[in-house]
Amino acid sequence: MDLNTLQEMVKSLVCDGCEALSENRCHNALGSFSQLLDILTPSDLQKFYLSNIHYVVLLYGQANALLGTGQCEELAKAEDLLKTIITQYTKERFNCLAYYGIGNVYFRQNRSPSGMYEIAILPYRVVHLNLLMD
Repeated sequence: MDLNTLQEMVKSLVCDGCEALSENRCHNALGSFSQLLDILTPSDLQKFYLSNIHYVVLLYGQANALLGTGQCEELAKAEDLLKTIITQYTKERFNCLAYYGIGNVYFRQNRSPSGMYEIAILPYRVVHLNLLMD
């Protein structure tokens, strides 16, 4: 496929995935984000006029779609994606949302104490992050 076709496909998949997430059609969103992340690699982002923050948003979207399905395997995949955001993309400052997502994963897995801990300490992580930025 040529680059213009791939760019249009990426644009379409992003729109489809985000629209499906906003309408709580998690399986459709998961399909779009999975297909999208199969096309995109972090090294190819510049060809599509995307940056690392865009890629992290797409990872977060896929994690939310996985979370929305509620299946055990998908919840584990969502947790892995969110941990990837925390460990590999620290410069993009998505840690707060990733920790919030992990808390939601734990909550959905009925690991309430772990999930409530992640959600409860989120404001402190935000304050700490803001102090680091100053």
